[in-house]
Amino acid sequence: MSRFVLKLVKTSVELSEADDTEAISKEVRMLLSNRSVFYRRFAEAYPEVIFKTERIAKRMEEIRVETERLRQEAEERVAQMRLEVAENLEPTRSVKNEIIEKQDALIGLLYREEDASPEIRELKREVESKKAVLQKRRALFPKL
Repeated sequence: MSRFVLKLVKTSVELSEADDTEAISKEVRMLLSNRSVFYRRFAEAYPEVIFKTERIAKRMEEIRVETERLRQEAEERVAQMRLEVAENLEPTRSVKNEIIEKQDALIGLLYREEDASPEIRELKREVESKKAVLQKRRALFPKL
């Protein structure tokens, strides 16, 4: 009897035009409920059974593959964004301080008192006075 029930179920699932497992399950249950007590007993014995057609199984596999591809793309984007954020995490203050140090080194290499014109000497004095102001501020407000 089980063989007859299963053959009926298999045939009805394969011939079903429904596009989802829930609709197929409803169709099969209706088919079994219209039959004899043995068929109804089978439907009652397995109330949670899921019926799938090859078409639905194929579509589910396509969805799984697409989901995996999207997950990998999202992971790659997150990794790229992490790199970009990490590159830009250096505080502006430390960047400015580094620029000032490099400029001081450059001035030290290029500036010679004996060769400097009066304009260059004046610019150097202005830079030195502004640096002194910054150093006083750093001493007064170390977190700024």
